[in-house]
Amino acid sequence: MSILENLKVMYVEDNDNTRYSIERFLKRRFGKVFLAENAEKGIQLFHEKEPDIAIVDILLPGMGGLEMIKKIRETNSTCRFLITSSVSDVATILKAVDLDIANYIVKPIDTDDFEEKLTRIGQSIMEEKTASEPTPTFDLTHKKETEEEIRKAFIKILKEKSGKGPRDAAVFISRDTIEISVYGVLSLSEKVLLKNVKNIGHVEETHRLFYHAIEKEITDMIKDLTGTPVELGTIKVNAFKDREVARFRILRY
Repeated sequence: MSILENLKVMYVEDNDNTRYSIERFLKRRFGKVFLAENAEKGIQLFHEKEPDIAIVDILLPGMGGLEMIKKIRETNSTCRFLITSSVSDVATILKAVDLDIANYIVKPIDTDDFEEKLTRIGQSIMEEKTASEPTPTFDLTHKKETEEEIRKAFIKILKEKSGKGPRDAAVFISRDTIEISVYGVLSLSEKVLLKNVKNIGHVEETHRLFYHAIEKEITDMIKDLTGTPVELGTIKVNAFKDREVARFRILRY
């Protein structure tokens, strides 16, 4: 389970095509997704659903996105806002208003950049929610041996589930995370697809979805070897370098 799957998101966008397109993107990542086509409905929906993250377009009809955020900020100081706009100089807008906006993205939306920014915001929210709780840690007594056991077991899972093992993998255990780096995972057909740069997003998204599909097998394996429950956090895929990194977070008992 990713960080975003634990969170609720609201998306306010007046363009129907953009709203439906991004809705599909958000539903694959967030636990709950709420939509509004203007600021007035966005404010009403916000108070009804209390989302953790609100994605708001600046140029909404009637009440603008920034004015909407300002009204919400009068009663809520914890929601994280990410604004979208076709205006390229969004940084200037952010500096001009004191609305505590977490980030911005320029249209047309680059989904990789979008996902990275949302993940960072999600991580910040989860860290804040758990800041007052004691931090569990891995037992690092036999760190090297455990890393090697996880590496071998992880490669075995990939071979069983994909029919092709990676060229190599590396595991790094810290006190609260396990990071697994994988090299040489692309199939011959994927390498052919990557000759056309337009296909890179499709290939990388397929690999990210694959990790979510086998998440239970991996987390069960890690728990069996370490005695510690974990969950899938971030997944970074670089198709051109044929490298991907999956990070797993320790769960609290």
